[in-house]
This record gives sequence, C-alpha cells and structure tokens, in this order.
Amino acid sequence: MANLALRRLSKGLILCRPSSITPQISSYGCASRRWLSELSEEVPVKKTRARRKSTTSSSTDKAVEKKAKKKDASEVKPLPTETEDTVSEEPAETTVTSRKSKRVKPDVYIEPSKQRRHRNIALRHQIQSEDYVPDMNKLELPPIDDWRPHFPWSKEIAMRASVRNPDTAAMLAEAFLPKGSKDKVVIEANPGPGQLTRALLKLPRSRLKRLIVVEHGPYFYEYVKPLEAIDDRVTVLPLNGKDWSTYNRIRDMGLLKDVEITDWEQEHPQLQFIMTLSTSVEGEQLLSQLFRAIPDRQWLFKYGRVPMNFILSHRMWQRSTAPAASKNRCKVSVIAQAAAEMHEVVRPESLHPFAEHFHPRIENRKPDEDISLTDSLLNERRMGAQHVAIRVTPWADRVIKPRQLEFWDYCLRNLFILKATPLSKTINTLGPGGYNLLPKLEAQGVDISQTSRSLTVEDWAKVVQTFQDWPFRPEDLSIDAYSDTTSTGPRL
Repeated sequence: MANLALRRLSKGLILCRPSSITPQISSYGCASRRWLSELSEEVPVKKTRARRKSTTSSSTDKAVEKKAKKKDASEVKPLPTETEDTVSEEPAETTVTSRKSKRVKPDVYIEPSKQRRHRNIALRHQIQSEDYVPDMNKLELPPIDDWRPHFPWSKEIAMRASVRNPDTAAMLAEAFLPKGSKDKVVIEANPGPGQLTRALLKLPRSRLKRLIVVEHGPYFYEYVKPLEAIDDRVTVLPLNGKDWSTYNRIRDMGLLKDVEITDWEQEHPQLQFIMTLSTSVEGEQLLSQLFRAIPDRQWLFKYGRVPMNFILSHRMWQRSTAPAASKNRCKVSVIAQAAAEMHEVVRPESLHPFAEHFHPRIENRKPDEDISLTDSLLNERRMGAQHVAIRVTPWADRVIKPRQLEFWDYCLRNLFILKATPLSKTINTLGPGGYNLLPKLEAQGVDISQTSRSLTVEDWAKVVQTFQDWPFRPEDLSIDAYSDTTSTGPRL
C-alpha cells in the first residue's frame, strides 16, 4: 500500500523540489525516506527550465544544419563530363526570374529625390538674390520629349500642369489675345518653362505692350528669366502667383503705372490676367477667392473689369458652371455665376489627351470607355485629367452688390447644409424665426418648394436681399454663428 502511494506521488511530484514533498511522505517510514534520498539525487532542481533550454537549442541546431545542407546543395554543381567526342556548350538562358531582381534603369537619368531637394533649395535662394545672372544657354527650351529630367517634380510646382506642345501654346496665345487686341498689359502667373510665354511674345507688338511673368518654381524660372534679354516687353519675377502680396509688389515696382482706371460699365481695354491653376484644393480655393474679389473691386479689379484667362482642370470648370438642380451645383457655382460670365475659348477636344499638350507627360485616362463612376471621379482629381481654357469677364451689372458678400456667404453656407431639402424646411437655418421670411420670398416669385441646389442666381439674390432687410437677422454672421437643421425652431 505504501509502495503504491509512493509511485502515485512520484508521478505527480517528479517535477517538484524534494523538500516540498518531504512532509507528505514522512509518515511512510524508513523506506520512504530512503526513496526520497534516491529521488533527490536523480531529479534536478530546475529540470523544467533545463528541458526548455535543451529543446530550444536542439531546434536551433536542427535549423542551422538544415540551412547548411541547403547551402551546400546549392553550391555543389555536377561537373561536366567531357569526352573526346563531346563539346562543352554554353548554359542556356533560364526564364525563371528572381524575386529580388534588379529594377530596370530608365533611358533618361532621374535625379535622386534627396539630391534634387537640396539642389532645389540652393537654386531657389540663388534666383531670389539680386546678383542672379540668367543662363543664356537656357534661352531655348529642351526637346519636349526630354522635359522630365530638366523639369523634375518639386513641392513648388506639385499638381500644376504646364503647356508643353508649341502648337498648343500658339493656339492658346491667339485665343487669349485675339485680333483686335491693342496695347495689352498681361500678367501671366504660373507659366512653367515658358512655352506659352514664348508664344505670346511672337504676337505683334501692337497687341502685346508688356508681359509681366510671375514664376516661383526654380527649374521653370531658369528658362523664363533669359527672355528679358531678347525682348524688352518682358519682366520676370520670382514670386508666387497665389500670394496677394505679389500683385502689390508689381504695383509698387511701377509696372502698372500706365494702366488706366476705367469705369465698371466697360471692360478694361488694357489689363489682362492669365494663369494656369493647379488641380489641387489650393487651385480651387484660389479661383473662388478671385471670384469673391469682384463684387468689392479688390485685387486687380481696382482698375476696372479686368478679363481673366485660366487653364484649369475639367472638374473645376464643371463645378464653376454647374447649372441649377445639377449634382455638381455648390456654393462656388453660385458665387462664380453671380460674379462673372464664363466661356471656353478653345474646343475641349483640342486640349485632349493631356499627355500630348501638357507637362508632366501623364496619361490618366483608362483605354476603356466603360469605366466606373468611382474611376472617373478619381481621374478628375488627379494630375493628368482633362484641362480646358476659359475666359472670365466680370458682369457689368453686378448681382452681388458692394459690401454684400458677407450676407451671400452666410446664406449659402447655411442653406447648402441640407442642399437636397426644400427651402421651406431649411429657412430656419438662417436664424430663429426664419420661417417668417417665406411669405416675403413667395411674394417675389421664389418657389419655396425648391431645394437649395435648384435655386437660380436670381432666386439667391432675392433670398440674400430679403435676409439682409430682415430686422431680426443674427448679428454674428461668422462661421460659428447659429445654425439650425430643422424647421421646428431654434436648436438648443
């Protein structure tokens, strides 16, 4: 009986310290004590840890041996058995490609990004210094197929297209300054390497009196600055076309001293603005700001109704000209159509595909015509999307009256929160008691059952004027002002 108990204890306590089992077997007498002494000599104290170490080391050794065998097998090659009648032949080419195969180097050298970034910074400081001397070897542009190594990507010119094809540049120059133009003073912003700039300089002097070029991209600036040496009509400035301070500096330099200030009723006969807009959000914001500068005659509109020409993405053009009740109708559409008249100056097909006319040479369109809606929307936002050339002329009869832009912003911002909801239900977003404006709007012929997206520019003018005349309108019209999304009353 005692031996049976000892065997059971040995099975369950074999991994324990002998001292921990002494009280349990001390009652079995001398035989148990003798077995305990033998057990203490055989069982190590840390047998579990030793066993784990041994298994780990053995598995590691097996893995090393396995790798060594594979290496030896790969290194050992069977020797060719040559006889008098046999001739050694060259090994045949294998079609198996390695996972870590080397990348195929392009035919054109592409500068590493880090090296290009450092050279870009140094070149930017160089062109902005007063001692900068242009390189006359860069008077002529490189071949259009070699523009990529000469004009690499940089942060300053990201998401901005530049006219590459000389025939396209000549067509745009003729469209922007057609026959009948006289003594034009043109400000060209974001010209890129200057393909369009050179086409404008080929126009007769009777059309173009002065050309003020604004380019802040270092690689582009090197190719437009030498134009000053061959044509006295050109002035190239290393400034950013999207900064308002740039145009103040142009004025302070006296480059616009002979430009007359005309009445708003007539289009300005001299001053004209040309710009290539980037496809990023910054390009859309800049276009919106230029439209918003028209009502109060800010920026270049201090001189009068200055016409503008833009090269912009097709998506941006659709958003600006979206008609009422269309899916692209937005706040920018209303402000743009209320501020100016817009139309295309060349056929859209003449600037498509993108890769044949613009730099960088990117084809962002799929070859299949049946592409999904998601793919088409993504293509419209990326570099390489279709571009259009337009002309923008401010309205002589301004729909947005002077000092009224703040009220337009407030009404558009609040009513477009629920752009698919009828005006009769969203009117309270203008402030507590906004439903009292509905009878006045109906009396002016505004259909209050229409959604905010379906209202025309004339309807918006009536809504804004009614809100401005409302004695109980909110005093704070900032973006954090009161906004309600229901028609039952003020939101707590």
